[in-house]
Amino acid sequence: GDGVDRRNAHHERSARERSEREAGMRAFEPPPDEEGAVEHLSASVVLAAVEESGPNYLLPKAPEPVKSRRKRLMVDEAARQAGHASR
Repeated sequence: GDGVDRRNAHHERSARERSEREAGMRAFEPPPDEEGAVEHLSASVVLAAVEESGPNYLLPKAPEPVKSRRKRLMVDEAARQAGHASR
């Protein structure tokens, strides 16, 4: 019947429209990179160039254990009560 012919016409029309869209998209593609425009580096080279001690990098600190914190606060309070300057 007519269904097969309509389906084939639809597929042909879809393929034609897709090829036209793809041709239009190729017009907007940037030109290929010229040699030397993009330099690929390994991560080890980049990390070697960045110092960990830089001003924008801090090593993560582990949270102070509760037991150590309580002991420190007790010592600080005892020193404060004894008249010593704390930190």
